[in-house]
Amino acid sequence: GPQPFVRFPLPLAADEAFSGADRPIVALSPDGRHVAYTANGGLSLRPLDQLQATPLRGSEGARNPFFSPDSQQVGFYADGQLKRMSVSGGAPVPLGDAANPWGASWGADDMILYGQGARGIWQVPGTGGTPAQVIPVEDGEQAHGPQMLPGGEWVLFTFLPRGVSSWDQAQIVVQSLETGERSVVFDGGRDARYVATGHLVYAQNGVLLAVPFDLGERRVTGGPVALVEDVLDAGTETGAAQFSLARDGSLVYVAGTAFAGAAQRTLVWVDRQGLETALPLPARRYRSPRLSPDGRRVAIAVVDEGREDLWVFDVQSAAGRRLTSEAAVRTVIWTPDGGRIIFSWNKEPPTALFWIPADGSGEAERLTTPDVGTADFPTSVSPDGQVVLFTHFLETRILVTGDRELWQVPLDGERTPQPVVQGEFSRGNAALSPNGQWLAYRSNQSGAFEVYLQPYPGPGATTSVSIGGGDSPVWSRDGRELFYRIGNRMMVVEVEPEPTLRVSPPAVLWEEPYYDQPVGTGTRQYHVAPDGLFLMIRQGAATDNSSAPPEIILVQNWLDELQRLVPSP
Repeated sequence: GPQPFVRFPLPLAADEAFSGADRPIVALSPDGRHVAYTANGGLSLRPLDQLQATPLRGSEGARNPFFSPDSQQVGFYADGQLKRMSVSGGAPVPLGDAANPWGASWGADDMILYGQGARGIWQVPGTGGTPAQVIPVEDGEQAHGPQMLPGGEWVLFTFLPRGVSSWDQAQIVVQSLETGERSVVFDGGRDARYVATGHLVYAQNGVLLAVPFDLGERRVTGGPVALVEDVLDAGTETGAAQFSLARDGSLVYVAGTAFAGAAQRTLVWVDRQGLETALPLPARRYRSPRLSPDGRRVAIAVVDEGREDLWVFDVQSAAGRRLTSEAAVRTVIWTPDGGRIIFSWNKEPPTALFWIPADGSGEAERLTTPDVGTADFPTSVSPDGQVVLFTHFLETRILVTGDRELWQVPLDGERTPQPVVQGEFSRGNAALSPNGQWLAYRSNQSGAFEVYLQPYPGPGATTSVSIGGGDSPVWSRDGRELFYRIGNRMMVVEVEPEPTLRVSPPAVLWEEPYYDQPVGTGTRQYHVAPDGLFLMIRQGAATDNSSAPPEIILVQNWLDELQRLVPSP
């Protein structure tokens, strides 16, 4: 007969915090014996017969965990690739180039299906190979969380139609890989999974629901029943809901509400010893903070209600002004006189550079017009205010190579963009030294992302700065130091440009899991103030104790309860 329904928490270690919550952060192995989750920028594995989890060596930067059908391998995304590792340890095995997945599943046919948002759904063999697009979507549409249904022809996934901004209003659809036929199973939900009891389990507005589902007819045969409340989701970022199901009838989910828990962020000052002080701004979903040249204001993207708006705040009084109110603003930087903010905006796709008066006295004006399928992200302005450097994404090829180039465009006159550093490798996050003579940037020319220096405007030799990885370089105000991040570590090198360039070995200033976007995809998520303090983003609402931090809950014998509450056809 049915077994009793048993629920208990799996607490994170005291020094652990979830990371990568804009994608799936928890996975339960099909045999119900292991839970994998992303924390502190890597992957932790918790065998359920043991009292604590172990961080997996070699999983740095991991996002979006998922298991093989035999439960022996855990798949994840890191460094622009899908990878797998044995649950018993060992080195990660790369499977193929990808962008950060919007949900992934490893089918019984040993094919991994994964969402790529606006690029549809892709697959790659579990043994590795060349990824292939299997389901395209149209402009303005997004796909999340594919799962191969039994029979090997129909794929279940979450589909966000054009003009719909909330994933809780997305469509749950099935599509045939043979004919391309797509049908809507139902409207209004996210991240649906099929379970062998004949149900679809999905999330909507933080609630886990189930509907009976006829596999042969591919249709719902009854109304939804709410089963679990307070299930964390990825908000507006992707269609992810933080739950996972095992064949043995177990469920894990992350308890917490999106806006009270992992999605909220606070801005903090951190000194060179790692001591932290909060800014007076409320907890919100901040991204890409940049201090004005005088250090008194911060320009920042704030994610809210499906938009990502540009705001300017006074760092002492917390008074704020919103400068955009539509579409999504990504990276932001200031002009050297503090008068304008340059930002990337997808108001009329593709994402291009715009600038706007920082005091709100004028409209945004376009600076670049990239080709369809590419995108521009500003990273640095020359000290004389004449040119802006930007990362140019060759986005149509991002799935294969993740190619990025360094370009610049004059801020006066004709505004014709010019390449600065091109080539077969991916380069980005360029930062010009305060004297305008040296360019720091990250590149994967050695196989992993590292920080390099070269003369500007060039030509000249390239000097490597980082050792063992590096991203997001920023200069000190006097140009004598260069800071960068690797994982949770803030690094520093001393730079002596005269008479010939000398760079000291890297030193660690401090280590702490502040918000970052994964290496290889992210723009810089911190800044350095004129007085040398670091402006960092703390994950989770540091000031708000009313909401408990998110935690993993394990529910055993959940499918028995599901069948009792929701009889299937």
